[in-house]
Amino acid sequence: MADDLSSQFPGLRLDDDDDNADQVADAFWSGAYAHEVSSSEGSAASNHENGFGDYDAFVDDEDLSFSGSSAESASTQESNCEALYTSSQRCQKIPGKWIPTADDGKNKKLIEIIRDNALRHLPADNLLRLLPVSSSWARLISSPFFRHCQAYTHRSVSGVFFRLKDKPAFAPFGSASVPDAALSFLPEIVVLSSSNGLFLCYAQSSSTFFVCNPITTAFTAIPKPHVNPGSFPAAVLIFHPGSFNFRGDFSIVVANRDFWFQTFSSASGEWCISDHQSPIDWVLPASGISVGGSAFWRSTMRTVVRYDPKSDRTSNLLPPMGSESDARWEIGEMCGQLHCAVVTQMEVLVYKLVGIPNEWALVANLDWITWPQAEGTEEQVPSRCMLDLEERPWPVKFQSGDEEILLWTPGLVIAVNVKSRDIRLAEVDFGQPPADEGSEYTAHISTFAVIASSPYKPRPKSSSSEPAPPS
Repeated sequence: MADDLSSQFPGLRLDDDDDNADQVADAFWSGAYAHEVSSSEGSAASNHENGFGDYDAFVDDEDLSFSGSSAESASTQESNCEALYTSSQRCQKIPGKWIPTADDGKNKKLIEIIRDNALRHLPADNLLRLLPVSSSWARLISSPFFRHCQAYTHRSVSGVFFRLKDKPAFAPFGSASVPDAALSFLPEIVVLSSSNGLFLCYAQSSSTFFVCNPITTAFTAIPKPHVNPGSFPAAVLIFHPGSFNFRGDFSIVVANRDFWFQTFSSASGEWCISDHQSPIDWVLPASGISVGGSAFWRSTMRTVVRYDPKSDRTSNLLPPMGSESDARWEIGEMCGQLHCAVVTQMEVLVYKLVGIPNEWALVANLDWITWPQAEGTEEQVPSRCMLDLEERPWPVKFQSGDEEILLWTPGLVIAVNVKSRDIRLAEVDFGQPPADEGSEYTAHISTFAVIASSPYKPRPKSSSSEPAPPS
């Protein structure tokens, strides 16, 4: 692990103390944090307002000192703070302004600024590689409160899981990694759904659901539902790492062919069946996604089916304009809202579900993504072509706090930021194109999210009567 960190930050000394804090700060600011700060714009303000900016209770400030004499330390600190202030000018658009001003920065060490404001925005696999930096960083990263904050804050997709020779496989974006890509800590399973860092898996041999975290390899087995869901259930995991969800509570929704649903709640530890049947179209099992506490699927009738387990209500949504019969389309979550990516014969369109009644609004036309057009269609090449593909891509179901969609093309899964036009690639040399019945590629967000493993039991109320005095 130390060797990996040294290769990532050349010239960095990895000692048992914190004397190299200034090197760590400089390397970190210019490397990992500079990459992550742009993807954390949307969540920085809310995290700051929820009180996730003070970790002094977990970290000993005596461990965070700059090397060299006091004069050198003061000079280095002032220089680093000036550099930080200069860099922060590029980040003033971040809501909440948690980047310090010049005056505030001179009264706080750069290593402390990084510790308090930046670490929780990094993927969990990156944080594990930073454990050897110092004992104080290791204590912070290992603390349960920090890990809860990281799961609440980090929302960028690190890669996708897919099927490879009847086993799960992981295709990372960049240097992302998971400890066990085959999820061999579980019995033979298929991955059904993901939600903010947690996976819903299913063992077909025993008809058992599992919820796991691929980063921590923690998992819990779910009691069997009242009705056997079949070999490939239309199941969706609903998990939101809210500021007070310290237990890691979640829900599982399973759609059945007889137009009703059964739902599991980790808070109660029980399955419940919907009270009434709903005239819904049969859903495509692998297309399931969770958004805002509801489960969504594409259907065989080219509609979007929504089920809200809290209200026990279902609804059918028409697809957005442009998703005609020859279009390829997929639903997903982007910045906490339901979106739909549509790939027509000529362009990639992105829609968002808005308003009451629900309507689809076009939010992006990615005309800068091109591919050879089918015969008989007019070739349209945009003036600013940035991504030229060999063939028409397939959309993949997506889930991200960033404004990203996922596209599949032979050998690659492409993460496309519809706002900044940033592109990330994940190699899937042995992957197959998404099937018509739903995408079998599952997005992964690298977090330390915990998993509730037992039903919630409220504390017993204290007796109002005074205890009897001892005799």
